[in-house]
Amino acid sequence: MKLSFDFFRGLIIGALTVGLITAALSLAHMRTQILSIGNGSATGPVWYVTGVERELQEFEFALAYYELDPTTANNVTLRFDILWSMVASISQGDVAAKLEDFNVDYALLEQMPELLKKHDAAIMDIGALTREERMDILLEFRALNDEVHQVGMKALQASSAETLTWRETLLSVSNNNAVVGIILIVIVTILILMFQFDRVAARRQLREKDALLVAAEAASVAKSQFISVINHELRTPLTSIKGAISLMSAGALGKVPKTFERPINIAERNCRQLSSLISDLLDAEKFSSGAMEYKFEPINLPQFLTEQIETHASFADSYGVTLSIQPPVPELIVNGDAHRLGQVMSNLLSNAVKFSKSGDHVTVSLEEQNGRAVVSVTDTGRGIPEAARDKVFERFQQVDSSNERERGGTGLGLSIVKAIVEAHGGHVDFDSVVGEGTTFKFDLSLVK
Repeated sequence: MKLSFDFFRGLIIGALTVGLITAALSLAHMRTQILSIGNGSATGPVWYVTGVERELQEFEFALAYYELDPTTANNVTLRFDILWSMVASISQGDVAAKLEDFNVDYALLEQMPELLKKHDAAIMDIGALTREERMDILLEFRALNDEVHQVGMKALQASSAETLTWRETLLSVSNNNAVVGIILIVIVTILILMFQFDRVAARRQLREKDALLVAAEAASVAKSQFISVINHELRTPLTSIKGAISLMSAGALGKVPKTFERPINIAERNCRQLSSLISDLLDAEKFSSGAMEYKFEPINLPQFLTEQIETHASFADSYGVTLSIQPPVPELIVNGDAHRLGQVMSNLLSNAVKFSKSGDHVTVSLEEQNGRAVVSVTDTGRGIPEAARDKVFERFQQVDSSNERERGGTGLGLSIVKAIVEAHGGHVDFDSVVGEGTTFKFDLSLVK
């Protein structure tokens, strides 16, 4: 009986040894495949073409904006020089070789230096050109950008196809490892049952923790990819759209017919709203992940609030609403991030304006209470129902969430306000009477 047991145990150990050797060989094969993927990564060429496309867009925008502000000539030449350096680098590294492996025609990229050389002297002396000449250059580069975009899309498609091939190869190796793993698990389980039954539970718990870790990492990657798509696929084309609409609105492309003025104004306003939406989404993600950075410095609140009113005056005018700061304004200094506090004022002022009627007045006031600076924004709009108080500062929440609501918005503005104010060690709240108006207040610690 003892002989049979020893033989059975030896047989299991032998099978376990063979399985371990097989698993080691399979893992070595997988390592070789992973190294080949790393050596043949196509992200460089894809990002290169995308970078050329982005720099083309930046140059287009700079050239278009020059028509509105001739003092930006240095920015035009700077963007042109950056574009030139990007294009010149195709001869370096393996970008061209990889594009050729993809069967992607990159002749356009090789021809771009000639085009840049053709316009080099004109761009360096941009002020000497007529508006028609500058428009011709702008249209030529805009057409070129469309062609570069097509090259980038082809490179991305080829890269995706190559990645899929790598994935299928690794999946095949992984499946083989899974089969070997199952065999090893069966053998090891028998040995565990023979010697240490309690290890079964311990190994199961370890596998469960590993699975949870993989799931958490996958969720984090998916979230980061979503934010990246928002930033690249929405913000980049929106910049070009805003530039084109600004040109038309300013008359840089010719006098705008009366019948076109209102649609252009609507498009321009919607571009601003979409840009604000993208910024709010990105900021909301930074707040939730704790990645938001602040640059604290002394701020003269009366001067800061006056500048904010001046900045938002034109927006209020479009709604027929006036903005003012209520005197007397004390000289109060706080320590804060001017850019982020500007977001707070922008959200509070825009909300007050949007929910006011034409002819109404929005007032900003500043006072000192118990050693703290208290900023108030008061409107005479519709007011906020008491039943909605608890959800006002929640993300993606609006007092009027129906499809027929009069004013747009994402429901992120006040949640961002709350996060910024609390990051400054302050508190935000509001008082409201339905039909009479609303006052939002936030406080900040004074510099002693």
